[in-house]
Amino acid sequence: MNYVLLDPAAAQLFVMCIVKTNRLDMKLMRISPMLYTKQLRKTVDFYTNVLGFKCEAISEEYGWASVQKNSVTIMFAQPNEHMPFDKPTLTGSIYLYPDNVDEIWNNIKDKVTVCYPIENFDYGMREFGIMDKQWLHASIRPRNIIKK
Repeated sequence: MNYVLLDPAAAQLFVMCIVKTNRLDMKLMRISPMLYTKQLRKTVDFYTNVLGFKCEAISEEYGWASVQKNSVTIMFAQPNEHMPFDKPTLTGSIYLYPDNVDEIWNNIKDKVTVCYPIENFDYGMREFGIMDKQWLHASIRPRNIIKK
């Protein structure tokens, strides 16, 4: 499997190029976010023990890990000396789409920090929001929109 890692300046140039040309000829297979954490083992433990992911790889030496569940892969890295890092931040949410959102809610609601409990939203989704141990927000919602 091939990965492309862009530093922030290259990523900005990449986005500017897409905006200017209004097209990019590539087939995307999947997305695998890389989330930064100072507590690699605790983060992996949360995703494996609470959310049911499998740890594919972990290297304390390189400060990197990867967890996987079905077709979803999330990578974690400890920040290095080349990037400023005070605490984990995410300017958005990570959405997970299971087929049994109510069952998952019932199994984990007492083991996590809840942002908002399970509910039906006006935009047709039944979902709940949680925080992982690094205070990154994940919303968990079903794959299909609720029929009204």
